Amino acid sequence: MNTRKTDAAVVLVVALVLAAGYAPAEIIDVYPSQEALVTIDENGFPVDFQPVAGVGDSVDGRHLRALITFDLSFLPPGASISSAVIHTRVDAVYGDPASLGPLMAARVAETRGQPSVDIQATWGMLTEFIAPVPVTGTIAAGSDLTADLTAQFQGSFPSPEWNLDPGRAVIRFQFSDQNNGSGIDDFFYFHRTRLELDVELPNPITERPVGRHLKYCIPVAASLPGAAGTRWTTEMHISARHDSSVWLYFTETETDGAAEFQVQRVDLGMWETVGYDDVLPDLFGVEETKGWIEVFSTDPEIAINARVANVGGEGSYGQTVPVIDESKMLRLSEIRFGDAYRRLANLIMMDAENRTNIGLVNLGPDDVTVDLIAIPPYGAFSGSTTVALGGFEHRQIDRLETVIPETAGAGLISLSFGIHEDAAPVYRQGVAVYVSRVDNTTGDAVFILP
Repeated sequence: MNTRKTDAAVVLVVALVLAAGYAPAEIIDVYPSQEALVTIDENGFPVDFQPVAGVGDSVDGRHLRALITFDLSFLPPGASISSAVIHTRVDAVYGDPASLGPLMAARVAETRGQPSVDIQATWGMLTEFIAPVPVTGTIAAGSDLTADLTAQFQGSFPSPEWNLDPGRAVIRFQFSDQNNGSGIDDFFYFHRTRLELDVELPNPITERPVGRHLKYCIPVAASLPGAAGTRWTTEMHISARHDSSVWLYFTETETDGAAEFQVQRVDLGMWETVGYDDVLPDLFGVEETKGWIEVFSTDPEIAINARVANVGGEGSYGQTVPVIDESKMLRLSEIRFGDAYRRLANLIMMDAENRTNIGLVNLGPDDVTVDLIAIPPYGAFSGSTTVALGGFEHRQIDRLETVIPETAGAGLISLSFGIHEDAAPVYRQGVAVYVSRVDNTTGDAVFILP
């Protein structure tokens, strides 16, 4: 009798969860987007930074602390994390790091508002280390270490009480002692680090992630009729380095991207590749349309490429459309960055034999204005325009001369793109731009990224 009641209660709970729009909880492994070693002096201030993960002390008594960043952008609003455990493996060991006392780990607070792919050396300071927990395992080459960080992740995501970029989780490792006074280097490097989450995801996903840590997109995808009985298609391949899950958000051109989108999830094993001959009908079940695809993944090292091609009876011709990542995004340049986020595109010919089309995608929820400047070979500006984009809007401009008349027949030019106006926080900004140069005789197209 008691067993029957327990089973009935479990069934009822499952039914309530599904009715509320949540999929059953699952274990998801997330892999690092960045790793760093920060050296801290005797006063607790950072003095050195290296793009490797290691922890211990140095010959001069300085403390070495590891910072490891995970991109949690794939978690949409409403996701619920019930447990979080970080795993890593000891690689090379130098000296006697175990003599530095217990090894501790914790999530680092106050990482919001920085450029989204930067690890800040100040995150290695003691003042930003909260609720550390002991790391279990033996510090020896090849051994596995773990730390239960559930208390720092548990609950809804993004959590309103955390002053964090919702798409970023930074974990810090450090020993309890500053140094052991041995006068030699005592440290080790990490290897194969992953964050294991037990998480419930909303099903269906009705709200897209906003404060992403890393931004990726396929800036244009189409499945449309072409000339003379041909058809424009978008081939897409995804390859994984680890067991990975990828979420693809398709947004049609001229729709409200904040509310109107489709989401599909693709799961891949280690070194697996999946391919779609025409991704819009094959994966999303839509055609006679175009738009863009935003990409979220548990593994930042996945490879994604697409090819937009006109397919007919005599084969196909088209252009490769690679995924655009942080390194190619536009953001409003701040004083300390100068023009670091301005982009320059060339390989453009404005003559009778070629035409040039422009595309822009706003990956943020806020309105933004992009300025576009045409530059002839001798360096002086020849013309410019601005393009206003709404949140998550995709805009295509056919023929550059329709918006910058001075470029008509100008021959060789380059194009400079920049954010003209964007009051949004930097972690919510991101505009992808691209240029398509088309041969007027053959229809051959070249895809150009700034």
